[in-house]
Amino acid sequence: VHWKQKSWSFSVTGFNRHLNNRILWQPLENSFNWSPQNVDQVWSRGVEVRLNGQLQLQKWNILWSNGYDYVHSTVQKAEDTVLLGKQLIYTPEHQFFSSINIRWQHWQLNYNHRITGRVLIQARNPKYLQGYQLGYLSAGYDWKLSSFSGNILFKVNNLWNTNYRIIDRRPMPLQHYEFSFLIKI
Repeated sequence: VHWKQKSWSFSVTGFNRHLNNRILWQPLENSFNWSPQNVDQVWSRGVEVRLNGQLQLQKWNILWSNGYDYVHSTVQKAEDTVLLGKQLIYTPEHQFFSSINIRWQHWQLNYNHRITGRVLIQARNPKYLQGYQLGYLSAGYDWKLSSFSGNILFKVNNLWNTNYRIIDRRPMPLQHYEFSFLIKI
């Protein structure tokens, strides 16, 4: 379902799918090695919600985007009966994101925020990775010189210096920076 009116849009997408003979890669217990496991059937269903908007104030252009994803992916048939009915490992059920982009002439400022819910990382003795929130801030300038154009961008990743993991025992970087200079010919 998609609704749009002038500078606003809203959409809701639902899905329901059954996957047969899925190969699920998972870490071996007490090891950094991963091994494939055949899961006879997975049932994945959920909803994705999006809300976007734009506001034009003289030379200022403000864009924002928000979204929420609910994904429930469970094992329906498997040789290992412990997996039955459980969420797939490393598949978050809940994710939320929001961003705002402010543009003025050739300048832009952007902030993105993402919230990811906890994820199951071990089904036999249920073990979870905690959810986390991340912020990203960037500032840039779009330029044009003769037949060349491009942009300069500075970005702060993990703005709030969050200590988090996407995969167990593999910490992600704390606050770090990016600088890019793009030339279009």
